[in-house]
Amino acid sequence: EHQHAYDPHIWLSLVNAEIMVTNIYNGLATADPANQNYYRQNLEQYIGKLNEMHNAFQEGFAHLDNRVFIMQHPSMGYFANDYNLTQIAAEEGGSDATIQSMVRTIEQAKQNNVKVIFVSPQFPASVAEAVSQEIKGIVEPLDSLAGNYIENMNHIFDIMHEAMRGQ
Repeated sequence: EHQHAYDPHIWLSLVNAEIMVTNIYNGLATADPANQNYYRQNLEQYIGKLNEMHNAFQEGFAHLDNRVFIMQHPSMGYFANDYNLTQIAAEEGGSDATIQSMVRTIEQAKQNNVKVIFVSPQFPASVAEAVSQEIKGIVEPLDSLAGNYIENMNHIFDIMHEAMRGQ
C-alpha cells in the first residue's frame, strides 16, 4: 500500500529516468571499467532520446487548454509535475475508492470537463467504469509497467495527449 504523501512511481518522469540511467551507468562503469566507453556511448544515446522525448512532450502538452486528467490509481504524479498537468486520483493513497471519493471524483471531473479516466491494467477498473458512466466518459488503459521504456513513454504521451486534447 502507498502512503498518502509518497508516490513510488519515479520512473514515470523522463527527468527522473535520466538520473536513474546515469546512476546505472556509474555502477556499470565502476564494476567493469574495461567497457566504460561502451557504457558511456549507450548512456549518451539513451539520454539523447530521453531529452528529445521530454522536449516533444513539453511542446505537445503546452498547447492544451484543459490540463486535468483522472487516474484511477494515482501513478502519474511525477509525469504530471514535469508537464504542468493536474492529476486527479479516483483512489486515495493507493487504497480502494470509497463512495465519498467516487462522488468527489465525479464532481471534479464535471468541474474540469474531464471525459477520460485512465486505468492501470494491474488494477480492476470497476471504479473508473462507474465514474465514467456518471460523467458520460470513457475508460482508457495506461500501462506504467510495460516492457520497452522509451516505446511505452511515447505511447503514454500519445494516449494522454489525444484524450486531453479532446476535452
